[in-house]
Amino acid sequence: MQHHGVFSLKQAITTLLSSLRSPLEKRRKESYVYWLITLRLSQHCLKHCHYRLVKPQCKWEMMKLPHKLKTLVDETDWTYAKTYAQTWPHEYILRDLIDERVFFSLVRHIREHGYEGSFYRKPITYFDEDGMVYWTMGAPIEETTIVNRCTKEQTYEYRLIHGTLPDSMGKSAEQGAAPR
Repeated sequence: MQHHGVFSLKQAITTLLSSLRSPLEKRRKESYVYWLITLRLSQHCLKHCHYRLVKPQCKWEMMKLPHKLKTLVDETDWTYAKTYAQTWPHEYILRDLIDERVFFSLVRHIREHGYEGSFYRKPITYFDEDGMVYWTMGAPIEETTIVNRCTKEQTYEYRLIHGTLPDSMGKSAEQGAAPR
């Protein structure tokens, strides 16, 4: 039985051990071992004997942006996404407006050092740095044209947990949307 990232203990261990048998780099193997050690019970699990895989959030586990990329994200003029201002406030940068090599380095860093999350049902790789969350839309690196970012409080997973997802009319719960 599996739903919203909740697995039976047997499924979790089988998944993690099969990953360890594949030729992953040492860092990834250590990350999966850390996941196995840090299996935590969710509230649902306490009643139904299921375990939740939790991505490690330790400082030592998360790779910080190298200086060149930190300078890019701090000094680039990000464009505010006006279309999503009421529902999903975020900013973005376009490949065509900055040094393409540095842009691709940022995309690779997000993909290699980020963590798997989701936006509703779409899997997304996210990367956190200084309270901001970065992501792309998942196209192959050479086809990627945009990098997005928002504050941690505006991510899907944060808003889902806190009951502030926008309704079908584009209002969030704090703006008067009907509770679901």
